[in-house]
This record gives sequence, structure tokens and C-alpha cells, in this order.
Amino acid sequence: MARASAKPITFFKKIMNKKNKQIIHALQMLYGAFNCNIYAKEAWAQRYDLYFGERYVRESEKMYAEKSAYIKKAVAFIKKHALPIKYGVEMQKKYTEYGGYYTIPCVYFSYAGCQVSFHMPYDWHFTKSLKKYNGKWNNRVNATFPMRLMAIIQSNN
Repeated sequence: MARASAKPITFFKKIMNKKNKQIIHALQMLYGAFNCNIYAKEAWAQRYDLYFGERYVRESEKMYAEKSAYIKKAVAFIKKHALPIKYGVEMQKKYTEYGGYYTIPCVYFSYAGCQVSFHMPYDWHFTKSLKKYNGKWNNRVNATFPMRLMAIIQSNN
């Protein structure tokens, strides 16, 4: 009786290691998008001061542009490598203090029980190409996203 070769098992492990590295890379792109919010917080704290109003506008535009670039790269990477990270878009209503509202696209990502959402006000054309959010993803962890994400990345290494 012939002995089974160990080559298929090592080949499968290499594929899984490569897939884990790709997942980690995609999650790091999302982590970069999440950090864009943190960089603009200093300007947000001073947004009602007339002197810093102009700086707030510049910082928020820069932050949304960087966040948009990270998310576009992550979605393209997820599509290219068929990674098990779910994503979708939903139009959300944002109410103003004057009683009106406007709609804003919100891109959701979900992986390993960790879900995060990003508002994308400047990228209507990009969000139109994404599938709709199905509303079945739960356990949204925007507040603890960086900690949960780092735990996932470290457990996959």
C-alpha cells in the first residue's frame, strides 16, 4: 500500500498562509481608513472657533479623501483575491438641526464577527458600484474596531 504524500497538506498550508496574509493586508487598509478619523479630531474639537473654521474644512476634506482612497483600495483588493470579508453600502439619513435631512452613503465591512462602517460623502460614483447592504450583519463595533482588528490580525499571524 502506497504512503500518502505530505505535499498536498503543505501546499494547502501555503495557500492558507497566503490567504491569511491577504486578509491581514485588507484589514490593515481598513485600519488606515479608521485612523483618518483620529487625525482630524484635533481640528474637529475647534470647529466652532472662527479662527480654526477654515482649518476644520481643510482637515475634514483631507480626511475624507484619504479615507476614500483606503476604502477603494481595500474593496479592490477584496474583490481581486475573493477574500471572505463582506462589504456593502447603505444610504443613511442624516438629520440637521433645522428639521431637514440629507442622505449619505455608508460603506459596511464585516469579518470574523467584527463590523465597521464608514461614511463616504464625497464618493457617490464609487458607492454606486457596490452591492446593497442586506441589513443582516450585526455586532457593529465602530468604537472598539481598532482593538478587535489588531486582535484578529495578531491571531492570524
